Amino acid sequence: KWSRMYSTETDGFAFLNMQRALTGYTGPTIMLVRPTQASSSDSHTPGLFGFYTTNPWKESNDFYGTSDCFLFRAEPRWNVYRPQGFVQGLNHDHKVVSSQHNNKGPNIQHPSLSSSRLSKRMNNYMYFHPSAGHMNNGGSSSSYGRYSYTSKSSKPRGLVIGGTTDQPRFYITESFEQCVASSGNMTDKSFANGPLLP
Repeated sequence: KWSRMYSTETDGFAFLNMQRALTGYTGPTIMLVRPTQASSSDSHTPGLFGFYTTNPWKESNDFYGTSDCFLFRAEPRWNVYRPQGFVQGLNHDHKVVSSQHNNKGPNIQHPSLSSSRLSKRMNNYMYFHPSAGHMNNGGSSSSYGRYSYTSKSSKPRGLVIGGTTDQPRFYITESFEQCVASSGNMTDKSFANGPLLP
């Protein structure tokens, strides 16, 4: 059974309320996002996208999590953006090194070994860095460009999925304003590329 943990309709546009609902939650989570403004000239179809994870939610100023997650677009068309190097049915601790098959199956390599082809992949799955909570060292909040920072941290405050802290794939700011939902392109080496919004 699925239970709603947070909704802007019932809990308001308050990042602190979302933080309280998510922090420490260990079960699988589906996050659904419907933008309030369209990304294109079609103002009637803002789209619907989201994120699924089995990873627990914790406050951290670094990316964390495993490949047991994916981004998706639900409207106007369904698309799933799995972690780079994801292979259906294999344990997330192993990587496919070669797509060549023989009678023994694909060539599997343990994560302690490296492959130059896979070395560019990143594990920037989840990043949950709110101002309020145990990560706050008393720094004063400020805003730089479209990202929210504090004086004691040069990292953005809020929730980031994929990409980097400088160029996030999906970013919910603490103010719920100027959030980011990009197609990834060259900036997201964690998840497959593709549009989150129409």
